[in-house]
Amino acid sequence: MKKSLIAAASCFVVGVVGLTCTLPMAAQEGVSLYNDVVSNLEENLQKQDLPQEITSLRVIHLTDYGYGKRFIEVRQSPDAQIHLYTADGDTAQVTTEGQSAVIRLQEQETLEGQQLHFSREGLLNLLREEMRSHHTIIIEVPKTVSITSGSQDGVYFDVGGGVEFVNFAQIREYGYLPTEEETLKNQYEEQQVQLEMLQQELQQSQMENELLKEQLMQQEYAADDEQQTTAEESIATEGISVAPSDILQLERQMEKDRETFQKYAMSKESYLTALWDNSQKITAYREKQLLDAGRDDLLPLMEELEANLYQYNEVDAELLSSQHDFQDGTITQQQYNSVVQAYEQLLKELDEEIDQLKAKLAEEGYYWEGAVLLNN
Repeated sequence: MKKSLIAAASCFVVGVVGLTCTLPMAAQEGVSLYNDVVSNLEENLQKQDLPQEITSLRVIHLTDYGYGKRFIEVRQSPDAQIHLYTADGDTAQVTTEGQSAVIRLQEQETLEGQQLHFSREGLLNLLREEMRSHHTIIIEVPKTVSITSGSQDGVYFDVGGGVEFVNFAQIREYGYLPTEEETLKNQYEEQQVQLEMLQQELQQSQMENELLKEQLMQQEYAADDEQQTTAEESIATEGISVAPSDILQLERQMEKDRETFQKYAMSKESYLTALWDNSQKITAYREKQLLDAGRDDLLPLMEELEANLYQYNEVDAELLSSQHDFQDGTITQQQYNSVVQAYEQLLKELDEEIDQLKAKLAEEGYYWEGAVLLNN
């Protein structure tokens, strides 16, 4: 604060003294005048001691020249009493009642409006008046005191570091004792700031989450491509004969994948990729069974049945995905019901066609459920 006053005093004196001398000379003179004023400012303060039993203190500034609140420096009392220090230009009326005290501050008439004489003494007097509101009131308080001055009392308390009294935290934050409305307003503003910070953090987390999801999808696609390549190679290099257990094992894997997808443990894209890969393997194995047995005449029925099964499983995957969206709240109950109704008839028709094709193959000696071909 003293640094700001030095700058203010220097600028003020430069504005006055600079009328008759150079700028460097005026600035040097301004600092000199400031040092002269500050050096004896506190030495000339008048001291008043308040009764030792005072635990509640209110200070009221009665003079209002439109300069804002009166600045009061708060220091720690060396004993259990309140000590008030004022300059010659201030009068302080102290009234007490029980353990409470009220200090009413009144400023005497300043040099404003008086004729200014361009002399060092005149400038010193003027500078003293300008600095009086910043340096001339000091209150020393013990730790047992509460300050009760509100914003309407025209004062601002500057609580020094390490100074403690009953409500020093509030006074240090506001400069006075805030009302409940002011406290709530301040808490609301702080919560709004915290809310904005949380919203920014949420937005950042969502962006990071989307980035992680994208990276995960890319890894899944890469793994699916590798799995598909491996599957194609294994089908092309498969042995001469195919056992029914090879086919049934793949179908059990398809059932496990569906359960995993239904439990949210597999993405829709990964499930559809696995469904395609396993369907291709099963088709290749079943066709090889027919070719090895010389029953290539059954291949058209086999391919039609596999196509219907794959379409059925795709529609089933869409229904499971819609169920996920409904449970997550992405779609409403009405929207989910519309999806079910749209696919219900298609699934029924596919199921009937699948049963008919299985029956036709069974008549020719190929039993689908057991993946067994009997010689007729």
